[in-house]
Amino acid sequence: MTSKDNERQRLMQQEKDDAFDSKLACNPRPGEQEANEILQKLKTIDGCYFYDTASRKKGYGGQEHSLVPGDGFLSTVDVIEQTHLFEVAQKMPKGAHLHIHFNACLVPDVLLTIAESMENMFIRSNRPLKTQEDFWLCEIQFMIKFPEKRPTQLVGGEEHWQQRRENAKGFQNLLEEEDQGSLFEPSNWTVTEGKEKHEKWMKWMNYGEFRIAWNSYGGKSGNNSYKSWLKDKLVFNVEEAHGPYQTQLGAWEKFNGRTRMMKGLFNYRKAFSAYTRLCLESFVNDHIQYAEIRPNFMETNQIFEDDGATKIDNEGTIDIIIDKFKEFQSEAENQKRFLGLKLIYCTPRSFKEEQIETALAECLKFKKQYREYIAGFDLVGEESKGKPLKDFRRVFQEFQVQCKAEKLDIPFLFHCGETLDDADKNLVEALTLGAKRIGHGYALISHPGLIEAYKAQGICLELCPISNEVLGLTQRIGAHSMYPLLANNVHCCLNSDNGTLFRSTLSHDFYQAIVGRKDMTIFGWRQLIEWSIDHSVMQDEREGKRLRTMWESEWARFVAWINKEFAWVHEESARIDKAAKDEKLRESLREFAQKRAEKRRGEITKKQKAEGRMLGERLQLELQRYEEKQRQRAAK
Repeated sequence: MTSKDNERQRLMQQEKDDAFDSKLACNPRPGEQEANEILQKLKTIDGCYFYDTASRKKGYGGQEHSLVPGDGFLSTVDVIEQTHLFEVAQKMPKGAHLHIHFNACLVPDVLLTIAESMENMFIRSNRPLKTQEDFWLCEIQFMIKFPEKRPTQLVGGEEHWQQRRENAKGFQNLLEEEDQGSLFEPSNWTVTEGKEKHEKWMKWMNYGEFRIAWNSYGGKSGNNSYKSWLKDKLVFNVEEAHGPYQTQLGAWEKFNGRTRMMKGLFNYRKAFSAYTRLCLESFVNDHIQYAEIRPNFMETNQIFEDDGATKIDNEGTIDIIIDKFKEFQSEAENQKRFLGLKLIYCTPRSFKEEQIETALAECLKFKKQYREYIAGFDLVGEESKGKPLKDFRRVFQEFQVQCKAEKLDIPFLFHCGETLDDADKNLVEALTLGAKRIGHGYALISHPGLIEAYKAQGICLELCPISNEVLGLTQRIGAHSMYPLLANNVHCCLNSDNGTLFRSTLSHDFYQAIVGRKDMTIFGWRQLIEWSIDHSVMQDEREGKRLRTMWESEWARFVAWINKEFAWVHEESARIDKAAKDEKLRESLREFAQKRAEKRRGEITKKQKAEGRMLGERLQLELQRYEEKQRQRAAK
């Protein structure tokens, strides 16, 4: 062996030793090596049976393109959900979910279905719905409103109705008759005050009347049903994310419109309460053991009582979440599978300094009041357009002094580096302000000096790969900064961010991470999960140990399940290897793969329909519980 061969061998070994998951790979637990071999073979099998058999996409000049693992998420999600590797990702115990916006966790059907039961739910558009272009380009908003028109039957009497009417008026939520009209009539315009200029909106239309009118007018939308059209308005389309002219700014424009649409579907007691319960169930179904959710706290985002006449303040909002969590955890089965829930106090980065100061004061108040439930503080919103962290340095530092004086730990968990422009200087500010974790941190890879500083300070990055792809930071998972960041041994964890809008769950992000690079293994998965547990905001050491113990037990069962459930993989992998060397076998394999894919598609479709029905049943059960509690509340 020559000196160059020795040097090559030394460098390759050094690369292996320096890998972020090397300690775990060198010290595998029982069954992990075998399970990892299965996962690597599943990558090949899934590619052969599901990606190779998928319809080819036509590009420029009619060039045909095969789908491959790691392609743009929205262009491959239907194939992803057929794969065996995704089945494994779904089953995997994922530890802690640390970056999830609370209003965008569940499929759109949940909030749209609840809205149908609300007599006072209204809908409006920023353009009349007359042509197909109108249906495509309009922005939609929902809102629970208190109609000015006196109902035929007054519940509670005249005085009670008048009081509610005045309440609604005080909250600027009284809907006068002149502000109501059809979205399908061009004459029904009204003008509402925007942040910097007058924004033109259609008048509010009762959602029930809208659904009836759809039968006459909705045909031009290109959708068979109003619900299908509304779901399209809520969820990103592949062309919106990956179209040749799309930019990060354009994707964010669509994102912001969708979050505004979600707001009115979410911000009333009935929806908020049922949603909270179903969100907790979704964590358990996705094998998440602990979560830190991000609700938004601001005056314009407060939730209403179901009649639209009374607002529930931020304290009342937290009470609903905690009550639903306690109710959920009172059920023995859930205690075995889900350990804890905490809230990260979020407020917009577009706010003025005095508003941020007020938010920090409220966060401090809530920490005293709900000590075990408040995890930290964050600023949210489009980073490129919001104010930089340095604008609030004074109030942040004063907040830290006050926390120290009162012996309270409220770490900063800032959104930072979710951009490709100068706003990534927020990464410096977050570091110097002592942040515990960073939301996204995509741009950190462009700052070698900062990487070392982040590692020295023990800051973890809350990576959201699918979100970053859809919102224009990268076209494919393989080009995501996650991989070079991990190569530099920066602590990271995986998260779904706003899964509702992206058609994703945390399982999808873990799937993308393992197919994005050939050298990503079960040990990489495990390291990301362990870091999520290590960097969770725990009340004390005992809570952290309980989470670790719960996850360790689930992980051991998961590894054993892989080795038992997928023992067939080795024979199937050998068959594919043989076919690669023999044309006749290759043709036979292609035919077999087509049949296998068709069968699997049928199985997955059946499974998804069953899951949809089950979710619908769970929602109806939760709504029944809610109505019964409301009746009991009224009786008192």
